Amino acid sequence: RAFHHRYGGVALGLRLLGEASALIEGLDAPSWVALNIEGLRRGGPPPGSSEARQLAALDGRHVALKFSGARESFSAHVSRGVNSSSRGPGPFVSNREGAIPAASEAASTAPDGTCAIILQEMATGDSPFEYITVDASDDRVLIEARDDHDVLILESTQCGSWLETRGGATPSQDIHSEFETIAAMHRRLVALLGFEVNTEGFRRGDEFTAIQLRPVPHD
Repeated sequence: RAFHHRYGGVALGLRLLGEASALIEGLDAPSWVALNIEGLRRGGPPPGSSEARQLAALDGRHVALKFSGARESFSAHVSRGVNSSSRGPGPFVSNREGAIPAASEAASTAPDGTCAIILQEMATGDSPFEYITVDASDDRVLIEARDDHDVLILESTQCGSWLETRGGATPSQDIHSEFETIAAMHRRLVALLGFEVNTEGFRRGDEFTAIQLRPVPHD
């Protein structure tokens, strides 16, 4: 609760992803730092703080800005995160001289309820249908992947899996197998966290770099 209050729901999702990626093979999470807005108003994180160390680890990397607040994922009465995918200016190469002013500027125009600005290392895939979103429970995983004008949808259950195509794409058997591996990965993620999840990110074959995690709503 203290972390959510200080850094918001998007940051909490990234924190859980980081912890899970250390335990689940094939799941990766980019480096990131959440900068509390009140701290930005005082000039940024003090030297030696955890925020300062995380910010230093991003030096020289391409990052994007995200907003994180109390009206988003993991918040009461919020179904999917009002601003979970909202981004500020960027991407840009991170260093303290440029990152703090950019985060401070983003904070000045942030949506109501924002309590932190997130700098997250940019992620990409290297496979066809590289960008995917996943809704996962313990008995059903739904993966949607986009590539130009085509869409692939994999539904995986304990009884089997089905791959639907939209836009004329003809996916290879390898893609079906790789998606199944990512589906199994998400079942382990649900078992580890104890709640149904929605993720988005990029795949490299059967490996998955997740850039956001949210709870799946039941309201």
